[in-house]
Amino acid sequence: MTLFNLNNHFKRLFFYTSLILFVYISKGQCPDKRFLKLKISSVDSPENINNNKNLNDLTGLCQQIKDCGLEHDSVNMFLLQKIGKLYFKQDDFIRAVNFTTTSISIAKDWLKKNPLDILSITDGYYNLQYYFGKMNQLQKKYDAIDSCIEYSVKGNILSERNIIVLLDKTNYLFNKGEYAHCIRDAKLALYFIPKYYYGKYNIEYVIAFSTHIVNALIYSYDFDKAEKVLIEQKKSFENTRNTKYLGWVYGFLGQIEVLKKNYFTASAHFKKAYQKFKIIDNKSGCAEILANTGMLYAKGFHQLDKGLNYCNAALKYADAADSLFILKETGNIYVQKKMFDKAQDYFQQAFNTIQPDLNETTILQSSFMFPGFNVLQSLLDLMTEKADAFFQQ
Repeated sequence: MTLFNLNNHFKRLFFYTSLILFVYISKGQCPDKRFLKLKISSVDSPENINNNKNLNDLTGLCQQIKDCGLEHDSVNMFLLQKIGKLYFKQDDFIRAVNFTTTSISIAKDWLKKNPLDILSITDGYYNLQYYFGKMNQLQKKYDAIDSCIEYSVKGNILSERNIIVLLDKTNYLFNKGEYAHCIRDAKLALYFIPKYYYGKYNIEYVIAFSTHIVNALIYSYDFDKAEKVLIEQKKSFENTRNTKYLGWVYGFLGQIEVLKKNYFTASAHFKKAYQKFKIIDNKSGCAEILANTGMLYAKGFHQLDKGLNYCNAALKYADAADSLFILKETGNIYVQKKMFDKAQDYFQQAFNTIQPDLNETTILQSSFMFPGFNVLQSLLDLMTEKADAFFQQ
């Protein structure tokens, strides 16, 4: 081989080597989308606990994705959601919301061309409702839940987490007094449960949503509809041999009969409810039913001592939350007996179940953190009834 030919050979070799290097470098800048998703997942894995480094790594990929023309691709929505989660872990809720919202916007555009790829939208809204909840922006939280459910239905991908957020929302609506909307969403959940959920907690969810429906109907004074819902559930439980839940049915039926002033029928329902709860050793159920029976005898039949006996029996089964209610009602019975000092003693015992020496004065003078809506409602009732006792005295 001549020197001239040798030089040409090296020139060709250099050219091909440079071409291979160029292709390799180009692939390094724009790797396969599957590779990118794996890289994103590895950065956000439980093993990588350095949040700042993870954020730097992921935000660094944003420019690479932009350079590769993947800004409107599924890989970018995946990346932005991961970045949102990492900002959330740093309590930077604003950035968490912004990145997640951008991800959802891209996902909606992506959906127009890929109608089956809806999971990114539902994931985004599910994360968004959680972030808004932490920010205490409740209206935005529940709007995000609505969107999560809407797209889940469109994609036929409803899962347990959708049931959980619906349960959260129906509880919120009930506590706000939006009973019609509470019933609507609870019925929606009950329609979805048998279609999409087959786990061991299925029946507990049915009970939870049915409770919201019945309570909402009772607070709306629609006793007949509430009773109809309960009768249907009773038949369903009997047909499926879920008889341990019959105590819940009879307890509610008893409450409705009390409101309708059918006291003897109410007493019969409470007796059946107590028997059902006793068989399955449901202490909270026993406490509630015995307390309701005590109130029935005291206020309905005006048998005050018998009412006190039932309330005392209820305390043997009660936890702190049940005890507050039972002690409050015991105090009210002593007010009926005109034994005001005894009544105030029981009212104070009721306060003590939340915090020792708690009373209306300490609540007003301190930043007392209420443990939840139901307990808050009981405390408000307690303060009102304590004041009424003083007024009567």
